[in-house]
Amino acid sequence: MSKEINIVAKPTKDQVFNAGLGVLELKKAESFNYTIQKMDDVEKTKPSRTNMHASTVAFNKYNSELKKFEEMQTKLLEDYKDLNWAWQLVNNGVDAKQITHNESFTKGIAKMKISGSQAILFPEFLEGGGMVWLEAFDNTKFINAALGKSPRGIFIRAMGTPKIIGVQWKYTDTNGKTVDIPKDTILRFGQKIQLHIYTKGLYGQEIDIQLMNKNMVYSDNKLPALKRENGVSVDLKPGQLEPDMPKNTYFRREVVAAVVDGETILSSSPQGKLKTGKESGKTSVQKAVVNIILDPFWTGSAFANSQEITLYAKIKHDKTEELVSFKCDVVQIKGQAIPDLNIESGNNPLMSGSVETNVAAFQHCRYDKIELKKQSSKGSTIVFDSKDTVQRTKKSLDVEIVAGKKGTCILDFDIKSVECNLKSKHTTKEITVTAIPKDFELKVEPSSKAEHKVEEKKSELVKTESKSTTTSGMIKTNQKEDVPIEKGLVTVRQNQIEFDAFYNYDIPKDGNSILMFIKTMQYFWLPNSLGKTLKIKANIQTCAFKQDVNIAIYPDIKWSLIFGFNVSKDQLTALIPSWDQEKTVSAFEWKDNKFKKKDNETPDQEAERIKKQDIYKKDKESQDKINSKINNKMLDVFKTHQGTPKPKDAAKTTPTKGKISTLVEIMKNVNISLKAQIYEDRNIELTKDFAEKSQASEFYKDIYDKLRWAADMMDGKLDNPKNKGEGDNAINEYLKENELNLRVKHLTEALTRKPQEVEIVYPKFSLGGSWQYETVDGKKHAQLAGRSGLAYNVAFAAKPLIGLEIKWHILDLLCRRHPIAYAVLAAVKTLLAALGDNPDGIKVDMWVKGEINADVKFEGNFLHSDKKLAFKGESHITAGIDITIKIVGKIVMGTYDAIAEVGVGGKGEVGLGQEGTLGVDNEGWFVQTSLIFDGIKLSFEVFAGGKITRNRMKEDGTVESSDVVKKESKIEGEITLLAHTFKSPPFYFKKTTT
Repeated sequence: MSKEINIVAKPTKDQVFNAGLGVLELKKAESFNYTIQKMDDVEKTKPSRTNMHASTVAFNKYNSELKKFEEMQTKLLEDYKDLNWAWQLVNNGVDAKQITHNESFTKGIAKMKISGSQAILFPEFLEGGGMVWLEAFDNTKFINAALGKSPRGIFIRAMGTPKIIGVQWKYTDTNGKTVDIPKDTILRFGQKIQLHIYTKGLYGQEIDIQLMNKNMVYSDNKLPALKRENGVSVDLKPGQLEPDMPKNTYFRREVVAAVVDGETILSSSPQGKLKTGKESGKTSVQKAVVNIILDPFWTGSAFANSQEITLYAKIKHDKTEELVSFKCDVVQIKGQAIPDLNIESGNNPLMSGSVETNVAAFQHCRYDKIELKKQSSKGSTIVFDSKDTVQRTKKSLDVEIVAGKKGTCILDFDIKSVECNLKSKHTTKEITVTAIPKDFELKVEPSSKAEHKVEEKKSELVKTESKSTTTSGMIKTNQKEDVPIEKGLVTVRQNQIEFDAFYNYDIPKDGNSILMFIKTMQYFWLPNSLGKTLKIKANIQTCAFKQDVNIAIYPDIKWSLIFGFNVSKDQLTALIPSWDQEKTVSAFEWKDNKFKKKDNETPDQEAERIKKQDIYKKDKESQDKINSKINNKMLDVFKTHQGTPKPKDAAKTTPTKGKISTLVEIMKNVNISLKAQIYEDRNIELTKDFAEKSQASEFYKDIYDKLRWAADMMDGKLDNPKNKGEGDNAINEYLKENELNLRVKHLTEALTRKPQEVEIVYPKFSLGGSWQYETVDGKKHAQLAGRSGLAYNVAFAAKPLIGLEIKWHILDLLCRRHPIAYAVLAAVKTLLAALGDNPDGIKVDMWVKGEINADVKFEGNFLHSDKKLAFKGESHITAGIDITIKIVGKIVMGTYDAIAEVGVGGKGEVGLGQEGTLGVDNEGWFVQTSLIFDGIKLSFEVFAGGKITRNRMKEDGTVESSDVVKKESKIEGEITLLAHTFKSPPFYFKKTTT
């Protein structure tokens, strides 16, 4: 192909032309100059007018050279008088078959005659990074046909200053035209509308749009893009009537040059006309358009929680990090959804762009994919794909392998450098290895021509002996033991890096269990072991892309920790991960401020015991058959003379509630399991050393001591002895003085009982956790393909975490706990006077009871946001007061007793609970609370009765009583009012600009 018509850029001092990439970059929309290669060559022969009049010889020479120049220029203008000019949007690439002449350009190169170049004004509505293609061509001549490649043509782009100008809400009217939505319009759920976002300096860039509901009471609500499949929300879980808030709540759209033929636009928005292709001559502006379905799910409690929505948009772009709110530009949504609403696909949150902003995407000296292959697994992982705009802009690529036993891995680079047009060619020298770990050897094959300057790693990968280690915090040992280590090889070729993946653990296989425990515990919290990670460094360079490649090898160790008390072993073993096939937990007793493992049978002892049990069981079954007939006859005789015997007491079980002192005893018995696995098949049992010799005992002691202190406090052992003594002495003295008074006798029991009763619900506590390095699923997270992060799975349950019921006997408390003896005596006398003949006639009890439950389950990977996390805590507290007043009066008139009895009882109860959920999604950590109001519960009882009894003296001296008149009445009822649950929208721990 002819090079004569290759485009030559003529940049000014503020304009930058990259010849290797073939791109001219302007700071803003402005004029730039260009020419073709042949005209540039001819222009260089044009004589200089300097010193042309210095002499006759100089003047004649100038004229002679000028004539030659003009002849060449005239011929050139004639040769290329039909030259076409392509000036068109690049979008996602330049297709030579689609290149056409732009009508705004004059054919040929006549305009270059005066200055040797031609000027073009770059349009303002294309500022932002999206590119325009300029090329000269003549399809009537094969050598000058359109190519769509550099250096035949060049890319031009202007960056400009990014700005979001404004928005317009539009919809399609009855005539099928896109028009503005009038301000007073009330929209209905299910309608389709559009949000038009006008920008400047953002052509080809992506912006994020968050739809919001303007809330007049609480913070504004996010309205997410809820995607649907066949009309069903993909975020709707089984059994749900409405979906939860999804991880991604925003719409992402690309800013394009959109034709606005006949539409209203913002007057401040830059506009222009494209004079090529099917849209030639039509006005275009820089904007993004979001098609929106007003989703009925937005009315749900997780979103607006309202049937009326005031819709507005928040918009931001990564280039500016500016979040712009358009609260004044709103539309109103109200009322029922459109009948027979059928939303097939819902709102589309993300859409791929159509405007390329990276010139490297069009270079032919390049690599489009980097592929990771592992010997131990089928298939491969694409760790780099040039079609991914994010990966293309990365300066470094991280490839992370989780390994134990030695295996081979290969990184394949599909390098294409044959068509490299740069002067400093680097064919066959694209991959360079710069660092390898200790105990690795570098092998360079002939196809690799690069100079590999490998760094000398000073620190050893592992130590070959173990001694004097205190890693676990409390254990020390001086034992030494050699541990064999693997050696590795890194092989580099023209388009490939092959390397061994393995991990040397420095954990002895046999011998001292303490040494093995210490060495294994070095990896207990894996992020702390990153200093032991193997690292291989390289870089890859072509005209299109240049990136550093960092290869890391992480240990394949897996961890499992189980802890629990007051729960069955089956509940705990269910938390053990699948790699631990034994699924066992060990029982420990808390004694003398440390854990001690309960004695377990050896396998031989267990087999002998089971054998004896089987023999005994067979003998017993045989004897039971013989005894059965005898026992039945004896039972019949026993029933005849003694009656039916009482059933035996049921087997004792752990109580579910009682005193806190009992909980202290329950917590002395726990179940623990700590295990690790390396090399996929070597399990390491660490439970006994972890419980008995590590800092686990210190941690548990702190909890246990606090609980024991709480038990003493609730039992009154920590009460102020001075106040208690004065009150008790005063009461005891009064009772002694009036011991013959029947009324005082009736009060003795009440006055000496404890003024408060405390009962707790014993928690059932279980905790299971497992963690390990895990390779990220590249299909779900394309940006993290080939990487590995710390994966975790934690389950914690305590039901209840705290369960408590406290009852205070108010009058007893007054009598026993008042610090002044005189006031105590006065209170007792007042009480006696009020009670009359019925010492239990007045009762005032105040009580509080409640439970706090905790249920935590979360799993995920620290590298990405695909976390399944639920931290749910429920607390419910109920308080009430019981009041009973019962008065009994008795009148004796001769042989008749008149007894009147009146009772009024009342109870008030109010329940208030709070449920808190701690969660995490793409927006960050959030808290969502629910206030559970049980309502006001009122119960009442009224009793009235009366009778007249006649007393008659019998001959034996006894008195016979008989009711002459008897009548009684009782009314009782219960009312509950205003029960409701109030649920708040999620509150994110995230600062945003409004």
